[in-house]
This record gives sequence, C-alpha cells and structure tokens, in this order.
Amino acid sequence: ATDRQGVALRSSHVLLRGCSFTGLPFTALSVARAGEALVLGSTFSGNAQAIQAVEGSNVQVDGCDFTGNGTVFVLRRNRPVLGGATLKLYTNTCTGNGTERDADAASTVEAGAALPPDALRVFTARKP
Repeated sequence: ATDRQGVALRSSHVLLRGCSFTGLPFTALSVARAGEALVLGSTFSGNAQAIQAVEGSNVQVDGCDFTGNGTVFVLRRNRPVLGGATLKLYTNTCTGNGTERDADAASTVEAGAALPPDALRVFTARKP
C-alpha cells in the first residue's frame, strides 16, 4: 500500500461534482479525520483505489461511474479513538473493478434509492 492520493481531504467538508480520476496507481480520493464529502456525477477509472474513507469520515456518493479500478471503496479505522468510516451509496455504476468494497468491522456502508434532497443543500449553503 502507498500513502499517495490524488485528492486528500482531512477534517474537510467538500462537494466534488463532475470530476474525473483516471489511471492513478494509488488512491484517487481519500477522506480522513472526520471529513465529509459529497461526490456527485464523477468518473473513477483505472485507479488502484477509487475512494478511501478513514477515521470517522462520512462520504456520500451518487451518480458516479466506477470502471476498472483495483478496489472501489476502502473504509477503515486507523486509530480506535476516531472510529470507522460511513459510506452512503445511491445510484452509481460499477463495472469491471477488482473489488467493490473493503470495509473493516468499525465502518458501515448504507445504500439508498436516491440522494436525500437536503444532502446537496448541506454542502452548498453559505455559512455566515
């Protein structure tokens, strides 16, 4: 395993929309330290790992295409005090990947039919 990432977020609150992560020999998107990410309409193709969430992070994924990645989702708790990660999946496409999910016992994966209407609002609302 390598510690390299295409995009590395720590303790962040980020909306990623319409992004492409292609051919990375490491993790395309890493969310750590209780970070929150909403990933919409993005493409992950030919990466070693598409999305990694660790240490209490919360990642929601909708409308994304995952093709030919080694592992699509990796969820871990590296430090017990920070807890596992939560991944919420909605309508995504996974084709020709090696492993779809690699999650430890401290992490959870939830599936939903549609992204809740307030999910996008939480990431786009202006803060005073």
